Amino acid sequence: MTQPTVFTVSAANERLPYIRPIVRDVVALAVDLQQRQERLDEIRHLYEQRSVESPHAEEFEQMERAVEQDFARFEELEQELSLVEVTVVDRNTGLVEMQSEQQDHVIWLNWQPDESEFMFWRNSDDDSMMRRPLLESVGGSDDSLEEQSM
Repeated sequence: MTQPTVFTVSAANERLPYIRPIVRDVVALAVDLQQRQERLDEIRHLYEQRSVESPHAEEFEQMERAVEQDFARFEELEQELSLVEVTVVDRNTGLVEMQSEQQDHVIWLNWQPDESEFMFWRNSDDDSMMRRPLLESVGGSDDSLEEQSM
């Protein structure tokens, strides 16, 4: 098994032009899917209360298949991000991360769509939603990540 690449902040930021549109698609799909899934659940609940077959059963089944296909689309988008060693942490917010290193410890640089660049990080044993500003890195500055990574 190959060792994962360890990225500097600069190297991570260089990948943003590739990452941004894919993450934008992930977030848009997540919002759309959540709304459609909620609507399907409402419809399913309404028809479960009735013992009569719905006249819209075929349309409902098509909607369910479309939702399943879109969940498969998530897998495709996440696979595309994995090609540049980006991991999706949260589909709804678009939070993604890349592995880095700081003073011989694995850390994760993270970014989300409303940010201009990678500006946050977390320790590998932190909760995946934990975000610390890069200025709070152990070395006291972003430079410590630049020097020790990659």
